[in-house]
Amino acid sequence: MAIPKLKVTKRGARELSGPGEVIITKVGFGHNYETDMERASISGVTSIASFQPTVTQEGDYQIIDVTFDNENTGKAQYSNTFIKTIAIIAKKGASGEEFILYGGSDLQGVHVQPNSFGAPHQLLQFVFKVRLSGDANITVQASELPGLATADSVNRVSETLGKLKSDSPEELAKALNVTSVADLMGTLVTEAPLDLDNLATPGMYFFNDKHKATTKGINSNFGFLIVASNKKGALGTSGHFTWQVFITTSGNAFIRYRINTNQWMVSAIANGTYFTSLLSRLGLDEWAASIKLKECPSGSDLGAFISSRDIPVGLNIIRDHNAPVKDVFVWKINGTIAKMFSPGPNGSFLVNSIDNGRIGTWRDLSQPLAPLVSTGQFATYLRSNAVPVGSVPVKDSTTGAFGTVTKIDNNNVFFTGAMRKQGKTYQVAFAIVDGIVPSAFTEWALT
Repeated sequence: MAIPKLKVTKRGARELSGPGEVIITKVGFGHNYETDMERASISGVTSIASFQPTVTQEGDYQIIDVTFDNENTGKAQYSNTFIKTIAIIAKKGASGEEFILYGGSDLQGVHVQPNSFGAPHQLLQFVFKVRLSGDANITVQASELPGLATADSVNRVSETLGKLKSDSPEELAKALNVTSVADLMGTLVTEAPLDLDNLATPGMYFFNDKHKATTKGINSNFGFLIVASNKKGALGTSGHFTWQVFITTSGNAFIRYRINTNQWMVSAIANGTYFTSLLSRLGLDEWAASIKLKECPSGSDLGAFISSRDIPVGLNIIRDHNAPVKDVFVWKINGTIAKMFSPGPNGSFLVNSIDNGRIGTWRDLSQPLAPLVSTGQFATYLRSNAVPVGSVPVKDSTTGAFGTVTKIDNNNVFFTGAMRKQGKTYQVAFAIVDGIVPSAFTEWALT
């Protein structure tokens, strides 16, 4: 199960000579050994399958990590074969693909079977450490196959599982190797390759003005970049898709994606200003950690307050300090039109609107669960905004009269009810018409 040793091809050396960045596109696996590697074709070295690798930078070296997955070999024309050739394929600039590193052996290689023939799922991981330079000074190191377990690795896994079962924080820390995880997190973000159009290697990167992201539809030349790919085939081919998520230093986020044979597309996700504004409209602070309502001061006209530029178009929550104090949910359509509702005390539900910048009269669409009680002169109370438009139960705190108020507006109010006076029960009525207030109740003795 030896891995074929990779060597640089002459045409690969020619490809590397001269200026420009070499982009590794895929790793090919073939079943035919070609003694003359200079005559080998890309179709020949990928006769079994090809996979897009994950490429990371480690000093002067590039770490090429590729997983052979027999579920992704399609309907291959082989049922039982061996990997005899491996080629690392790359391109530079606008030139076509070329394999720069090639290895093979006529001996029996790694045995593979396609999943389409009913073989079990097979994953083989290959890791190569490659140094590429313009003078064709190339160094290649190949790792073991992690997918092939050894006795030592099995024992190490068993030991780790035992530590994970422990209740000891120290043992858990050892098992998880917290220090190594912290070191890994510090190396996750690397500088992105200059050629963003061919960046499909999953990972986290940073970009700067050298990458000219603004020419790709991104509004900033600085920020971070997250790449996700299904790693099926290569960019621009059927069945492949890659996402590039840009988070810029200006606080904006964009997604750049390429699906199948389509060209790159860019879509704005959000920006910090918009997100903060949205939270504010919902009555939250910029961290969504606490309620931060817009406040309409007592004595200020609520209609004018909502119509002002302080209240953005859309959904808002406002604390109105005018009597009765209430929390108002506002759907602002534009600067002069808005719809409002306010859940009130005792189960009341108030609605109102702003048309042409002028606020209307609050109307109660529900029946309060308990009567409203006047806090002073009965007529003044009935004409105030404390009593909503509609039909509601009301009690006069001065005389003890209680009944139902039918209110058209603050100048047209009718009350009918009953009260006890001097040991007798009276039916009473009180009507305010066109703002004219009677001096007393009209009374009818019932007993």
